[in-house]
Amino acid sequence: MNSTRGGLRLSSFDDLPIQFKASLASALLLVCLLALGAHAYLTSTRSAAGLRVLSSELAPKQQAFSDVGGAVIATHMKIFRYVSWASNGVSEKVLKPLEDEIHAELDASSARITALTRRTDLSGEERSALQDLVAKWESCKAQARDTIDVGRTDAPMATMMIGQTDDSFEAVDADLRKMSQALIAKANALQTQLSSDAERNQQVVVWVTLLGLLISVVVAIVIGRSIVRPIRAITDVMQRLSAGEIKVEMDHGVRSDEIGKMADAIDVFRKNIIDKQRVEQTLAEAIEAITEGFSLYDAEDRLVVCNSHYREMFSYGPDTVTPGMSFERIVSSAVGRVVIDGSGDDRAWLAQRLERHRNPAGPHVQHRSDGRWIRVSERLTAVGGVVATYTDITELKSREAELDAAHAQVTALNETLRSDNQRMEGELDVTRRLQMMLLPTLEELQQVDGLEIACHMQAALEVGGDYYDVLQHQGRIKIGIGDVTGHGLESGVVMLMTQAIVRALLTSGESDHVRFLSVLNAALFGNVQRMGSDKNLTLCLLDYAAGEVRVSGQHEQVIVLRRDGAVEMVDTIDLGFPIGLESEIAAFVGQAKVQLQPGDGVVLYTDGVTEAEDMAREQYGLQRLAAVLKAHWAGSAEAIKQAVIADLKRFIGEQTVYDDITLVVAKQT
Repeated sequence: MNSTRGGLRLSSFDDLPIQFKASLASALLLVCLLALGAHAYLTSTRSAAGLRVLSSELAPKQQAFSDVGGAVIATHMKIFRYVSWASNGVSEKVLKPLEDEIHAELDASSARITALTRRTDLSGEERSALQDLVAKWESCKAQARDTIDVGRTDAPMATMMIGQTDDSFEAVDADLRKMSQALIAKANALQTQLSSDAERNQQVVVWVTLLGLLISVVVAIVIGRSIVRPIRAITDVMQRLSAGEIKVEMDHGVRSDEIGKMADAIDVFRKNIIDKQRVEQTLAEAIEAITEGFSLYDAEDRLVVCNSHYREMFSYGPDTVTPGMSFERIVSSAVGRVVIDGSGDDRAWLAQRLERHRNPAGPHVQHRSDGRWIRVSERLTAVGGVVATYTDITELKSREAELDAAHAQVTALNETLRSDNQRMEGELDVTRRLQMMLLPTLEELQQVDGLEIACHMQAALEVGGDYYDVLQHQGRIKIGIGDVTGHGLESGVVMLMTQAIVRALLTSGESDHVRFLSVLNAALFGNVQRMGSDKNLTLCLLDYAAGEVRVSGQHEQVIVLRRDGAVEMVDTIDLGFPIGLESEIAAFVGQAKVQLQPGDGVVLYTDGVTEAEDMAREQYGLQRLAAVLKAHWAGSAEAIKQAVIADLKRFIGEQTVYDDITLVVAKQT
């Protein structure tokens, strides 16, 4: 609206308050028209009050409700987007920011709704309606959070849950629209009243002008142009907006009076309508963007909305399925056009499908006549309608068939493996028994002159890789201990070969420690190469005679315990080289000598003892082993061995034993 005349704009007068303008007009009507002026003054006062109510109360409240409604719809759209993305396998990296944004907007909407309830300009009815809205919103927000939480791990379930979430959001939006429309109705009524008052005031001014002086005519014209015409223009805009026309502009110039504020409020109202339509259009586009078929039927089983995937999946033409059509008609058309195979009895299939649609009990699968498989997920809405998604799972069914075939192959392979395992278990059992048969017997240990010996060996698997032996030939005593790399059959075979070669060399009379280990290494190296294996072992040999122990070969440290409890360590790192790793090791072989007195002794062990772990993954360790030996050294060799093994088992507890455990205690008598 433009307050101009003859190109001259009366902007200063337009900016004056309406009450002042009315007072000025009344003063100009002289004393004789005082009563009539009072009437005009009261009418103007009511108009000003109405305009203040409209601009200061109704419009801000309507704006607040509209803002909250827009925020709720925007959050609703993002939930739709989240479920859609989750259904399409979008990565957690992309989903997580959207999820955080949704949670933040849910909390922000809660704060906005709470703020509405605290407004001081609410009527009793509005305050009661807002209390109900708060309860609905809290339920809606909980359902939305549940849908998001489920969508993180189970997108199909979240897709089914989205219908109920839609209903909750629609209920909240409906309440907000209802309150907003109530405010619009009040504004319309107030506008009508103001228009009526203005027209009546105009008539009074016209008659007074005819009866009054020329100045009264001028004043009436000016007042009319300043108040009546803008109100009429505003009324026209409101009527056009009520009729659904939103492409209207309000050219009221730059006014700071009540009419300018009212015009601004109406312009905000118009923009809110535009924003709402835009949001509704975006929601429709979001439904269309869902990669699954989507449909929503009302309580009368008539289609409310669907997307193009719904039509494509059922081979419906764009003119066949339209909002308002019944589900029965749509499905009957599909069966009649052989889109859905009724398996010969179309009527029975249709009756069953209608019953399942009206009383959904969970997802079901349809096999189409074109070979496709469609999973249908339907849920009842709170108002008795049905929301459904239709997912093409043809590829999934193909993968299931492939998995069934693969399962059959795996079953056959498992049977073959079971047979092979039984054969291998028999072979391993033979090897294990051979190992145990070649270990020194208790009778042999008791016949060793000058030494009391106790031994223990526990394999981590059926066949161990640890080696120990106590041999006696023509007065010479040789004690050996070793650890073959790895476990299992190959390690066990290497252990057996080592025992055989050591016995053969001892029997042949070989006494030089360098030649002994060199020949042993050469023989074992050749056999390992023939086996095509990479096995080797650390090996330590002790030669005992008349209280003197000669140590050669590389293995763990040898523990020497004296009768008085002193503990000594003999490092074997420079006394040899791993057996079977290289063809020649003579240059690496050395020897250490230890003199024993009665009550002294030596202890040999493999790393399965010191590296054993407890439940906290802590190792048993050499220091603990030495401490236990020292604490029990006064006992017999057998008692010492049992004390160490008992402490080791307590330490290990329920932890898995990963390596073979071997212990040899030799105590001079």
